[in-house]
Amino acid sequence: MMSRRTTPPSTAGTSGTEFLDATVPPVLWAALGALLQRMFPSRPTSKGVRGLSVLLLVGSASLGLRAVRGFREHGTTVHPHRIRDVSFLVQDGAHSVSRNPMYTALLGALVSNALWRGRVAALIPVVAVWAALDKFQVGPEEAALADAFGAEFDRYRDAVPRWL
Repeated sequence: MMSRRTTPPSTAGTSGTEFLDATVPPVLWAALGALLQRMFPSRPTSKGVRGLSVLLLVGSASLGLRAVRGFREHGTTVHPHRIRDVSFLVQDGAHSVSRNPMYTALLGALVSNALWRGRVAALIPVVAVWAALDKFQVGPEEAALADAFGAEFDRYRDAVPRWL
């Protein structure tokens, strides 16, 4: 079951959402990760590895775009720092396989870049970005969604993994 929020968003700040007003946008975390990956010089990779890299990039982009489209179709905000503006708990499409498909897509793009660069060490920034997103973005977002949607979000959280 999917529903629209029927009560106004909380402004009390009890869910930790006040932190979202000042945090780094997720796309900037990903850009920082990509820049850090450049610290590890590229080395030649096989056509198979490059092909896998391209497939992962295309799959990640598809997942992210499907997630954005789902938000737009349901008329809710895509902006990660306007969680108080969320009006609908999206549980279908890309959100039926991951509670955070947009962030998963960003991480997939970074893994793709690490493969393309041919350096296992280029995965270190991926782990750092994942940890930053999980702590500073996803945790507060999920607390706000729990405040806004209550038991419905609890059921969704129990049924769908946070990450792929």
